[in-house]
Amino acid sequence: MPSKKWSIEISESNSPAFLNQIFPDWQEVEIVMASLPYSLKGEDTMRTILSIVLNKERPLQKTPIVLCALTPEKNESSKLGFSMHREYKNMYIEVQGPNTINIAGVWKWTVPTAKEHGTNASAKNINGMNHCS
Repeated sequence: MPSKKWSIEISESNSPAFLNQIFPDWQEVEIVMASLPYSLKGEDTMRTILSIVLNKERPLQKTPIVLCALTPEKNESSKLGFSMHREYKNMYIEVQGPNTINIAGVWKWTVPTAKEHGTNASAKNINGMNHCS
C-alpha cells in the first residue's frame, strides 16, 4: 500500500475537515504532530482543541476523541501517533478554539487498478494540503 507524508492547517472556520475529502481512497491516516502556527491570533491565550469525530450523521450523539489541547505559551505542540482506519464513512477532524492548528502525519491509500479508473491513481493536492516527500 503506498504512503505519503502530509501536512494541513485546520481552523475552527474550515472545520470539520472530512477525511474522505482530504485523502481520496484512503485506508489509514496517522496524525503524528499537532502544533500552533508561528503567528497566533492577537493576545489570545485560550486553548484550541484538536479532535476526531467518528459520525456526523447523528450530530447530537457524536463523541469526539480529543487528541490534544494546545495553549499559547504553555503547550504549543504535541506529538500524537494516532492512527485511523477507514471503518467509519463520516470520520472528520474538528478544531475548536481561536487558533489554527498545523497537523502532520502519514496517509496510506489503495491504488485502484487501471480497469477501475482507466489509469493508475496517484496522490493529489486537495484543499491546500501539502504532500511532503
